[in-house]
Amino acid sequence: MFDSRHRARGAQGAPPRRGRRIPDHGLRDVGVRAALPARTGLAVRRRFRRLVGPRRGDRPVQRGGDPPRPGTERTVGEPHPPGGRGLHTGPVPVLVGHRHGRGSRPVHPAAGGRPPPPVGCRSRRLPDRRTRRARPQSPQPPPPKESPLITSIVESIQAVPAAEWEHLARPAGLYLSHRWLAGEEEDPTATSTYALVRDLAGTLLAAAPLHLVRDEPNDSYRPENVLPPHLRPRVIAGARRGYHNTPLTAPGLDPGRQDLCLTLLRDAARGFADRHGTTHWWPYLTAPAAARLAPLYPDPALHLEDDALIPLPGTGIDDYISSLPSQRRVGVRRERRAFAAHALDVRRQVLADCFEDAGVLLAGHQQDHGHDRDGIDAMTGLLKRQATAMGSEARVVAAYDRDRMIGFCLYYHYGATTWIRAVALDREHPAPHLYFNLMYYLPVEDAYAHGTTALHAGMTTIEAKRRRGAEVSGLYALTDTPAPDPTAPGPPGGPGTA
Repeated sequence: MFDSRHRARGAQGAPPRRGRRIPDHGLRDVGVRAALPARTGLAVRRRFRRLVGPRRGDRPVQRGGDPPRPGTERTVGEPHPPGGRGLHTGPVPVLVGHRHGRGSRPVHPAAGGRPPPPVGCRSRRLPDRRTRRARPQSPQPPPPKESPLITSIVESIQAVPAAEWEHLARPAGLYLSHRWLAGEEEDPTATSTYALVRDLAGTLLAAAPLHLVRDEPNDSYRPENVLPPHLRPRVIAGARRGYHNTPLTAPGLDPGRQDLCLTLLRDAARGFADRHGTTHWWPYLTAPAAARLAPLYPDPALHLEDDALIPLPGTGIDDYISSLPSQRRVGVRRERRAFAAHALDVRRQVLADCFEDAGVLLAGHQQDHGHDRDGIDAMTGLLKRQATAMGSEARVVAAYDRDRMIGFCLYYHYGATTWIRAVALDREHPAPHLYFNLMYYLPVEDAYAHGTTALHAGMTTIEAKRRRGAEVSGLYALTDTPAPDPTAPGPPGGPGTA
């Protein structure tokens, strides 16, 4: 409310009745006050009662602030339209209020602005201050969570329970099985360790063997024979033998967790290779394995060879032959009849019973194909290690002429597949279609007897395998590249030099 404490010194006029305040801008000016007619009585009171609302220019209090304090005045034009009835006949002084350090500004609003609220009411309530809405804060990133997976390195496959490892390895293939890897640890040309990925409960989710190779006897696994010249890794990730490789992951993993497991395996292999001053590579990856691992490596997958897998439908070899095209059915039956007519002694036995005879034939086969390092001692020792490690799983079908072995096939039943490991013949004792019977038809008969549904025929002679019903897919290599040395000098001319 506007009371005497806020009037300028010398201001006159009594407060209105019933607590209502009539603006007295002009009454502060003696000239304006003298111009008022000297009226008394009811008529004047009625006129004063009608002046309860504001007129143009009447706003003694700035909205939202305190009553104006006496200060500098300036004169504005006539606030009322000419000829209108009003109490004021001269210029109206305008008070300039000071609002708590916000500077001086006129009390009256500019013309065309928002109309002022009514004043002079019995209890005028100033509008509430508008509450400033809090500025929205940008979301803070959540604190990093502890990785739900744990990576470790063990020095021997015997440190992992066989059943736990086989849960991952059985869908992947023979050359990543627990027993096979145990036998490979006896190979003096490499040192093997194993990267394991477990969840917080200790369940094995992913794994990969890591082989630090000192001297590679197999030409197909030597980087200088199969990789570009600038890539010379000495650590093999995954299977080192068999030309069939894949990282091991638990069946049923969702894609996100599977990708995380593969990334951790890659990091483990990279760290293991870094500690030995080299890099790692995955040789002979299957097409699905290469597709899963390729996004984790800088270079695209390199095609090395093709792989052959023969499906075995039905319940016997006749069902297999019936699945072939008609012309091939005739050829397979002819090859089987000619071999049977030669009356060779066909024996099925475990490798431990014949590894010496088989070693002699295998050494001759390897030397015929240009592998001079694979002598009799080397091949006999290789087969003996396999016989010891694999036991009764290492099966041999062999053809004998009297007591002399003239050909054999070494194979394994593992998972749903029969895996052909090695085939060798005595070329000094030929027999009709001996190779095709040892390589395909005799193992197929044993595969049906064992209950497997496919014959893994491997690489080379792909067209001959395709004619016998093989499905062919690619084998690939992925190679890690060494990390750049931050202490190495840059190219001449500094950054940006071509």
